[in-house]
Amino acid sequence: MNTAEIIERCRELPGVTVSTGDGYAELMLSNAEGKGRMRFCPVFPGITLAGISVGAPVWPAPGAESCTPEAKGPLIINYCTRGRCELVLNDGRHVFLTAGQISLTERFAQREYVYPGRVYEGIEIFIDPETAESGAEVLMDGFGQMMAQESAVNLELLSRSISFYSCILICGAAVLVKYLMQKVRKQA
Repeated sequence: MNTAEIIERCRELPGVTVSTGDGYAELMLSNAEGKGRMRFCPVFPGITLAGISVGAPVWPAPGAESCTPEAKGPLIINYCTRGRCELVLNDGRHVFLTAGQISLTERFAQREYVYPGRVYEGIEIFIDPETAESGAEVLMDGFGQMMAQESAVNLELLSRSISFYSCILICGAAVLVKYLMQKVRKQA
């Protein structure tokens, strides 16, 4: 199941509405227990960025009833900026994520996402390897028409290196900022 299929399955969830706009899809949770919002923005074929803000104790998981323990989805990198999220994955493992932590998984939630403090904010990056691979091929074909094959391959390798080290620097900066914020709070 890729990211687009996950969003489509959310249309069936109780209390969740799905709307789409120019370049994004938004999930809105509204029920007696609270509200929440997830906005999905594709940044490249196969790579989607999602902003999450939940003010409810639970968010139902899409397609949970049909997930087998072997089922895998897109690679999901989840960074929690506020609150706490707990879930049991379809393979039986547990995930507990609090502010400043990052999780990495390609599994699905068994039933629901639980927010014990009724507050959660975070950022998720969904990477669909198959879609991203085909998008890279299209990109390479385009570069191949503008430059020699060897130059296009070198450009791709350079782009991947820059992306990797940029991610490392951003993660390092996020950890450093969190550390400094905690240090300042302890001194105050």
